Amino acid sequence: KQAIHYTDVAPVVLIGAVIQGANNPLNYLVGAGERGGLAVNPESVREMALAWGDTILSRVYAGWAAGFQDWSRQELTAALEALREEGVLDYVAGHPRVVLEQLARDLQAHPEWMQ
Repeated sequence: KQAIHYTDVAPVVLIGAVIQGANNPLNYLVGAGERGGLAVNPESVREMALAWGDTILSRVYAGWAAGFQDWSRQELTAALEALREEGVLDYVAGHPRVVLEQLARDLQAHPEWMQ
């Protein structure tokens, strides 16, 4: 019903991964910035990958719509790219809808993730 008022109900930012276990290591990658906006902590991204990398079964899926706090989007992508270059983890980045579609395809290709 909200769509009849031209309200955007799609996510603007999402970060996800298929994790083995019940802990969510992605909790602290993005927080509140100085002006109330979103802020990415690149050190948190790195620490998460090193501490929890053995429990991450999939790539990290980082969906961030262009035009929404682009500086934070760039910080997140740069932190993930540095980890990819080091061979620590892999990721998919882009618009949230495109990233979720890739996650769905990857889930179909890897049913063992859901066991």
